[in-house]
Amino acid sequence: MSRFRYRHLTAVRDPEAIAAMKDDFRRQAIRRSDYVTAGARAENEAPVQVLADESEGSLEEITRMLQEGELMPSDLVFSNGSWTTFDQSAEFFEACEGQVDTRAQWGNAKIIIRFVVGLVLAAIVIALRISMHRRY
Repeated sequence: MSRFRYRHLTAVRDPEAIAAMKDDFRRQAIRRSDYVTAGARAENEAPVQVLADESEGSLEEITRMLQEGELMPSDLVFSNGSWTTFDQSAEFFEACEGQVDTRAQWGNAKIIIRFVVGLVLAAIVIALRISMHRRY
């Protein structure tokens, strides 16, 4: 029974880089909405560090993990003398067919959520400005 080394990848953003970028974006803000959305923009644009948890398993174990979503098609496997993604390896190509990389979907969902939150915050700022203007 052959065994394969694999790396489960996770991406994290550096909190210090986010804080520094947020401060920079706020200093550069021209409009109030730029200032309000500086945090979300910093989180989107901060450098990403990719971490890899390395392990090994049999063809059957890894195939099951791919099918159950524990591993993603974009995770890495040592196959034929080099590292490649599961969906590009000859041994696991079929196991990846029809599998969706949920990390990519979650990344897109986060962008949409941040955009909506930014719109809500901008609406609140506008509403507050209008109410302040009416008082005076």
